[in-house]
Amino acid sequence: MPVAIQITKEAINALPLTAFAGPVSVIRSDRQLPAALQEMRGETILGFDTESRPSFRKGDNYPVALLQLGGANHVWLFQLLKLTDLAPLWRVLSNPRIIKAGVAIQDDIRKLQELRPFKPGGFVEISHFTQRAGILNTGLRSLAALLLHTRISKRAQVTNWARSELTKAQVQYAATDAWVSRELYLVARELPAAPMPPKEEPPQARPKPEPTGSADAAAAPPGRRPRKRGRRKPKPPAPPPPDAPASQPESCA
Repeated sequence: MPVAIQITKEAINALPLTAFAGPVSVIRSDRQLPAALQEMRGETILGFDTESRPSFRKGDNYPVALLQLGGANHVWLFQLLKLTDLAPLWRVLSNPRIIKAGVAIQDDIRKLQELRPFKPGGFVEISHFTQRAGILNTGLRSLAALLLHTRISKRAQVTNWARSELTKAQVQYAATDAWVSRELYLVARELPAAPMPPKEEPPQARPKPEPTGSADAAAAPPGRRPRKRGRRKPKPPAPPPPDAPASQPESCA
C-alpha cells in the first residue's frame, strides 16, 4: 500500500487520539539517575525529544528543561535543571551503539550541548527517511498521522517545562512524543525511496539549412542576377601607334 506524501490538518483531526500508556519514570534528582540508566541498559533504540520553557518575547531564550528518552515499553523523563551531574546521562547521548531517533533534532542537540558539551553519537533524523520517500510533511504530529494513522495531542506544548514538578498532562505529552518518535523511526526506516524523476535532455540545436544556390546568389541583392564566375579571357595586345616607323632589319656590313 503506497504511503501518502501529504496530509491536511482536517485529516489529522479526524484520526483517533493516542497516548503512551506504559510506565513513565520522571528523574528529578541525582539520586534517581543511576537506577534509570540501569533500566535503560537493554535499550538499543530510543525515541528522543526535548522540551524548554516557551518564550513569548523576542530575544528570550531558555535552556533545555526536559530530556525524553523512550524505549520499547518504558519512557524516561529527565528534568535536567534539577540534576547537578549530567556526565552519566551524557554518555548515553554519545554512545553510537544506541540509536536516538527524533524529528528536527539538530536544534535539540545544540541546546543540550550548551548545558554540557558532548560528542553526539547514534542520533538519527527521522525526516531523512520520510523526505527520501517523497513525504512533504515534516512535523512529528503530521508524520504520526501519515505513518502510524493516529493523532497525538499538542495541548501541553507551550506550558512551563521548567517548573519544579511536572503536571500529569505534561508527563503524558512528553512521554507520548518520545514513544511516538521511536515508533516512527521503526516504520520510516523501512520506507522505499521515491523514484527519481526522469532526467530532462537539453534541447538540441536545429541544423542550419544549406544554401540552395552559390555564394554569389545568396549575396546578390534582390532584382539583380548573380554574376557568373569563370575563367577570365586574356586581353589582346595593344596595336602600335599610327606614326611609328616600321622597324627595318639591321644590315650586316
